[in-house]
Formats: sequence, C-alpha cells, structure tokens
Amino acid sequence: WVGEPAYFSVVDGADYPFTFSPNPNYSVEDVLLDGTSIYSSLTKPGTNSGADRAYTLTTVTADHALEVHFVSCPGDINGDKARGMPDYNLFKSAYGSVSGDANWNSRADLNQDGRVGMPDYSLFKSNYGKSCP
Repeated sequence: WVGEPAYFSVVDGADYPFTFSPNPNYSVEDVLLDGTSIYSSLTKPGTNSGADRAYTLTTVTADHALEVHFVSCPGDINGDKARGMPDYNLFKSAYGSVSGDANWNSRADLNQDGRVGMPDYSLFKSNYGKSCP
C-alpha cells in the first residue's frame, strides 16, 4: 500500500502508539523516525493481532516524521524476514481455518482466498528456507 502522508495531533507530552499492519504476504522492512531507522526498537505484537510491528512515540513535544517501508515476503508468517520453522509452526496451527475461526491467521492465507489450505501450503513450501529481500 502506498498512500498519502497522514498527520496526527497529540497532546503535548503525551505518548502516541502506532502499529504497522501490512497486507498479507508483506512484512515491515524498515521504519524511519525523522529519517533514522528504528527497526531494532520496534516491538512484536501478538501473533494473531494482524500487526507486524509496533512503536510508541513517547513524551511527544515536537513534530516528527514516521515512515514505514514494506516488502513482499510470502510465507514470512511471523514477520522476521525469513521463512523457516517458526513460520511453519504458525502455518500448521492455522491450517484448515477460515476467516473468523479461533485459529485463523491472515498471514497464513498466502493466496488470500479466506481459508488456509493446500494452495497456501504449496506457496509456503516453494518459499520455505528463503530469506526475504
């Protein structure tokens, strides 16, 4: 997704939380705060939250620019920029689910048809072990 800049007003001195939720088959590649990468300081929300990474601007007293870069990475279900056993375990947990099920994980629905099944497994298998760009 590429969009127009968004502007937010916050109370002087307040904290402002952000979550970054890429479309399926995408991961957060980098996050820049005022032109400097803050990727290593991002937090990882719960697996089924839909968010890939989160960050909180604390004690905001000035204007800031927050820029998020996404990268296509089918099969990177946990958002760590690699496709391996942790992703397989998440995929296996979601296998057979449809949107709305308790074990649903939208990041495991690689073909985006609303269910996690064999077509998704084929896509996952073809990318397994590969790093993301």
